[in-house]
Amino acid sequence: MLGWLDALPEEALRADGRLCLARGWTLLAAGRTDEALPWADAAERALHTPPFRDGTTSAASGAACLRSSYWAHCGDVGKARRFAHEVLRHQPTGPWRGVPAVALGRCAYWLDDKTDAVEHFEEAVRLGRGLTPRPLSRVIALGYLALIAIDRAHCEHAKTRVEDALDAIAEAGADECWMASMAHFARGRLLERQGEPAEAEAELERGLALTRRGAPPTARAAPARSPVGGGR
Repeated sequence: MLGWLDALPEEALRADGRLCLARGWTLLAAGRTDEALPWADAAERALHTPPFRDGTTSAASGAACLRSSYWAHCGDVGKARRFAHEVLRHQPTGPWRGVPAVALGRCAYWLDDKTDAVEHFEEAVRLGRGLTPRPLSRVIALGYLALIAIDRAHCEHAKTRVEDALDAIAEAGADECWMASMAHFARGRLLERQGEPAEAEAELERGLALTRRGAPPTARAAPARSPVGGGR
């Protein structure tokens, strides 16, 4: 994808808001996080933005969505949350609501507001059926929902969530994507609780290996994170 975008003339790339957003998202997915954010600005400055065919309502909505994911990757909860709410204002309906829903869920999770996190992740799961980008949002959301169930010591529910997450990974063909890491972390922590340390270690190592492919720094803390504040 990056090779194809790089082959386009620079002026043609920057003139089309859709191509600017495509480049920003591809850089983010490839783990080249620092290069992604300027393309949100470029999308809003583009002289020509034909109608989007992926459910995005406008260049402003797409740019806010990219910024929210960028700041979530950087661990800045405040900025990620602010831009996610901006997306929801621009995008009252449509498949791309799954991306800010995941961002808001992750922010709530790391602020230990489990109730709010579950609400946002459940929305991402509902929106997460069908074409890209929705399946990947669903993969992340199900992984976090499994972790929350473990934090709350709801092991049977966590087992179901892990199975759902692994099914979503297979459906999306995301076995080698960093988005699958949360499901492996959840399965590892579940196996640990079940007294299977060797199997648990293998799952946690698999999750950590996937996070090295572009996951936000907070993702690597998930295996060791312990419940805080009573597991709300």
